[in-house]
Amino acid sequence: MKGYNAEFLKDPLGFFRRHVILMNSAVGTNPPDVMDMDLVPASMWKRLKDERSGFDKKNWSKEENVTVVGAEQAFYLTPFERSSPSKYAHPIRAYWLHYQQGQVKQLQLGGSANLMFTPTLNGCTFAVGPGTTPIVVHANYQTSGSDGRRIDQTKMDTEIGKIITPVKIFRKADYESADLPSVNVTVLGINTDQWRFYWQSRAPENTQGEKAFTRLGAPREI
Repeated sequence: MKGYNAEFLKDPLGFFRRHVILMNSAVGTNPPDVMDMDLVPASMWKRLKDERSGFDKKNWSKEENVTVVGAEQAFYLTPFERSSPSKYAHPIRAYWLHYQQGQVKQLQLGGSANLMFTPTLNGCTFAVGPGTTPIVVHANYQTSGSDGRRIDQTKMDTEIGKIITPVKIFRKADYESADLPSVNVTVLGINTDQWRFYWQSRAPENTQGEKAFTRLGAPREI
């Protein structure tokens, strides 16, 4: 894939600042805490899914047209599934903080990887506990509502408080506003001398016709 994994590993935050990174949710219902991951250009995503599904090569999708606004390129982060990777493949080893609707998921970070990802936030709350090997949590609780986006922030704060006393907490109110009531957020954790967490937001994807991704401002630290 033209060395995108190696480029990311050389400077994760720089890559995060230049590009849009989207989470592939197809990691199963009980994924491991640490996984090898792969960055796939959004233009090649449909083709890669065809390849992994075992379709005959002649039936693989063609490269798609993708429009990216506010960044250089868009990538999907997906589990590394190459059966015979070359020595140049450079899988991205990272903690994966899982998500499940109506629950709070937790994960303790340590020395097994220096990167962390979690599924897209679009109403959920992400929080970080104290210490050099912090517990991180991804909470999702909703009240009843026809729009499907009526989050129960009080419930999320309560459940998070049962697990950790957060030193960082990142709620829907921190990444959405009246002007931008619906955004998708990618969170990246990086451990150098200590764990730090960054976020980038984008407008909901245009799925009609050509794919379009619009990043909303530069990534920021949580």
